[in-house]
Amino acid sequence: MLKNPSIKIPFKDNLLIYLAGFTFSISPAKSGEWIKSIFLKNKFNIDKSTSIPIIFVERFYDVLALIIIILFGLSFLGFEFLPIVILCVGLLFSILFLIYSKSKFNYFIRFASKFKFLQKFITPLENSHEIIRKSITPKTFLISTSLTIFYRLIEALSVYLVFLGFGIDLISYFELTYMYSASIILGSISMIPGGLGVTEGSLASLISSQGIAFSSALVLVIIIRFFTLWFGVIVGFIALKLSGALNVNNH
Repeated sequence: MLKNPSIKIPFKDNLLIYLAGFTFSISPAKSGEWIKSIFLKNKFNIDKSTSIPIIFVERFYDVLALIIIILFGLSFLGFEFLPIVILCVGLLFSILFLIYSKSKFNYFIRFASKFKFLQKFITPLENSHEIIRKSITPKTFLISTSLTIFYRLIEALSVYLVFLGFGIDLISYFELTYMYSASIILGSISMIPGGLGVTEGSLASLISSQGIAFSSALVLVIIIRFFTLWFGVIVGFIALKLSGALNVNNH
């Protein structure tokens, strides 16, 4: 996505800035990761109007990957999740419609400007409609969605390994993948920082529905969240220090 608007930065710096964004994973719907645009501005003088829309589309691909995984596991999760899936799919298509309609995009910008915590991002988004469109070309769409699904499958593998570490094999890897993805979506919809409480509670409920005691499920969920959320935050702080992204630009 950085290549589309001809942004070229060293791979090492790219990786460190990406990981540094994990520091703010506990923000509502990971909105704090938009601070990566400030890192890119400070270190490489990349205008926010160029980087913010790319990060916006990155969040789009993240949600899309989760929805695709949940759709595959809908028969296992139960069709009571169907309204949530429909809501998220509707939201994603609405975003695509906004991206391809300049007038509707401008209307959304005016609406979003009413929310104080989004106001700092409005001007960069307002001037970058074309960059967002370039980030959703068929080729970029296919590659980015595939990579994000792969990332979520690796994350689910860590969940599965926690279960194996406790000697629990009642739930298969793919079943855990569906349950974990559904809990992440529920946590994101709640708009609570990091989905705290909602993600844990929904995941524990789904796990206990498979014959595991709820108290045991809660212990498992706490360990899972350490490796999938808080460990990432710790890595983010380390990457934040190594990247030097918070150093003020001399100019």
